[in-house]
This record gives sequence, C-alpha cells and structure tokens, in this order.
Amino acid sequence: MPVPRVSGRPVRRPDDRGAAALLVLVVTTAIAAAAMLGLVGAGHALIDANRARTAADAAALVGAEHGRDRAEAIAAANGAVIVAWVESAGGDGGRTVTVEVAVGDTTARARATTAP
Repeated sequence: MPVPRVSGRPVRRPDDRGAAALLVLVVTTAIAAAAMLGLVGAGHALIDANRARTAADAAALVGAEHGRDRAEAIAAANGAVIVAWVESAGGDGGRTVTVEVAVGDTTARARATTAP
C-alpha cells in the first residue's frame, strides 16, 4: 500500500506520534533498573566487608584479653562468625590472638595482643 504524501512528504498517522519517545522511555528505564540492581549488590558487599573488619577487630581485642568464648559472642553481636582462631603465648607473658571472621561471603582477619 503506497504511503499517502502531501507536498512530497509522507503523511503521518495520528496514532504513530510519540511511539519512539515511549520506546526510549521503556529502554532507559530498563537500563537504569539493571544498573541499580548492580549497585545494590556492590553496596551489600561493601557493607559486609566493613562489618567483617569491625567484627574481626573487636573479636581479636576481646579474645586476647578474655578468651575465645567472649570473642565469639562479640563476633556474633557484630553479625559475624569466627572461622579461624590462633592463640599463642609470647615470651613477655602476653597472649596474642589472631582471628578470622566471616560476614556473608566476606572474611576479615585481625590480630591483638596483651603484651606491652
């Protein structure tokens, strides 16, 4: 079917107006939504890494002074689980504790000592 023309230009049908704008809007919204989902995932990973570092530091400090049971309680209060524990006595009478904790898929390690 030939396209109707007026003065050499094709005549647009009234129902075609704005179709391209709607398509651009839909595509832009889909791209923005996908980008936001990626940012949310990255944000959760950063939060987990920060919580893991905080929990490891706190657990190591408490563990050096009060032992593993208290360290596990502190780690749990910070949303973490102790996955590795190394305790050693120093020659100066102090105790050194190294802990590794996990928050989600993220782990962090910290060391503390009671030595002067």
